[in-house]
Amino acid sequence: MTFFGDNVDRRLVDFLKEQLRQSDSVLVAGSSLEVMSSYRFILAAQQFQIPIAIVNIGRTRADHIVQLKISTRCGSLLPLIKLTNI
Repeated sequence: MTFFGDNVDRRLVDFLKEQLRQSDSVLVAGSSLEVMSSYRFILAAQQFQIPIAIVNIGRTRADHIVQLKISTRCGSLLPLIKLTNI
């Protein structure tokens, strides 16, 4: 558990970056990404050239680098998405 203002454990950061490297894309849902502990993963996705999409009402810290930004409530959009194994 990490509380606001605390540092995220380095092992967790490394693990998440490795998971990110293996991802096809990143979806940010309901976050402004104002906290560096989450924004750093979007910067890493950009560095790895992984497509990034955001679903959030209002501005986010990463609006300028994402490929898709949908400004709506997550609860309105996410239930409409059906995931399939391709």
